[in-house]
Amino acid sequence: MLLKRSAIGLCVVGIAALTAGTAKAVSMTTLLAGGPDAMIVVGNTVYSNFTYGGTTPASSVVVTSAVDGSGVQRLSFTTTTNGWTTPTGSSQIGYDLTVTGNTIQSVGLGFTATASGGAAAYVGETITDTATHKDYSLQVFTDGTGGLADNTTDSVIIDPASATLHILKSIDVATPGDGGTATITLVDNTYTQTPSGAQPGVPEPMTLALLPLALAGLGLRKKLSK
Repeated sequence: MLLKRSAIGLCVVGIAALTAGTAKAVSMTTLLAGGPDAMIVVGNTVYSNFTYGGTTPASSVVVTSAVDGSGVQRLSFTTTTNGWTTPTGSSQIGYDLTVTGNTIQSVGLGFTATASGGAAAYVGETITDTATHKDYSLQVFTDGTGGLADNTTDSVIIDPASATLHILKSIDVATPGDGGTATITLVDNTYTQTPSGAQPGVPEPMTLALLPLALAGLGLRKKLSK
């Protein structure tokens, strides 16, 4: 759902009453139309400042957010017809991640892709800890049977754990001169908070509509619990 505060032009993509195992989806064009104030809010996690480029139209990309029973946050990217496939198909996607009252200790990257005839599908990702300016790299790759070894999942430990990250990913397919096909249908990020297994709280719908109050409220509840 897209909520707007007309007084200050704030655009929030709110995930209300999100529970373990549920997922909510929003189009990339909706996020881009909201400008730098467009956000996805899931529990104590905010995804914001989405940027996009590439040959695959933003209108064909869907962003899905979820949290599982162990508190692992997931942000997935899929395409509709004629998305990341040969002969051309690419996206460069950037966004910020911020958690309140906790930190991110590890990041995972995975994808669902097929390749044959020498074509290849790959995703490269740079994760920047915006507090320390430290960079981490992830990559997944497949060229089908034979060729180089496939690597469909990758992960990295964030050390020290951080509450603010910037993610920049490049999604690409490549075809050699003699043909071949490759397609990517899903790109998946996971974020594990510390301590592992902690279940983040979920703001109420009204709190989501007033994001600054939501973040302040999370800090207040933490203080009162001590």
